Amino acid sequence: MEIDEVLDGIDAALDDGRREEAAKLAGKAVGRFPDSPDAWGLMGEALEGLGDLASAMQAFMKALELDPDWATGHARVAGLHLEMGELQPASERIERAFDLDGMDPEANYAFAILCEVEGELETAAGFYRAAGELEPERFFVPTRVSMDRFEAMASVAVEDLPEKVSTFIGDVPIIIEDLPERDGSGRFVNDAPLLLGECIGDHREEAGALDPVTCMPPRIVLYKLNLERACADEDELAEQIRITVLHELLHCLCLDESEVASRGLR
Repeated sequence: MEIDEVLDGIDAALDDGRREEAAKLAGKAVGRFPDSPDAWGLMGEALEGLGDLASAMQAFMKALELDPDWATGHARVAGLHLEMGELQPASERIERAFDLDGMDPEANYAFAILCEVEGELETAAGFYRAAGELEPERFFVPTRVSMDRFEAMASVAVEDLPEKVSTFIGDVPIIIEDLPERDGSGRFVNDAPLLLGECIGDHREEAGALDPVTCMPPRIVLYKLNLERACADEDELAEQIRITVLHELLHCLCLDESEVASRGLR
């Protein structure tokens, strides 16, 4: 089988959302064609989709070792740095990508996220638009709503929770912030500036065994800018808020994915 046919098979798996299969195919591809930057790049894409950011970084870096002038590769590495809260390396990679190809859609999108994280929302909007114009099938301008509208959507999400879940939510408050918290040096406290939401505090089962004076009751935090960035319209945003509230509530209850399935809470 020729390299192009192998790469087409990986691409098809990625397009269909079959990331585990894509990663396996890419693993075989780099074994057969270790000097192919395209194979390493697709492996990085598959691993990133699976949430294995460290391995994805290694794959993209190997691709760039083989093809240092791959603008999209530099932009993908920048995106991983952003995921991990490493803003300076992200900025340097974006600059390199722009030097190679100022019209690269991945570079424009990564720079938009960096600007947004740094609070430059108007600049970010322009680069989101540019990325969407360059590759409209992949990129779009995030859906922006007022804080009042977002709070109303979060309230509806809680009201629409499955009955089996809503009985657990009790007095767990839902807090809305633009982005995750930074410390005094400007570094993101959880090293994950692109989180959609999180459960903060002592989980319910843990809190029961802790000193009531010192334990921190759980609360769910939704990150408005990150949720909006993931959605092309308000319907998608409402659904993503619902999914995130449910996901984080289950974390507050110390449930893992298998327990979620066994309780019929998906």
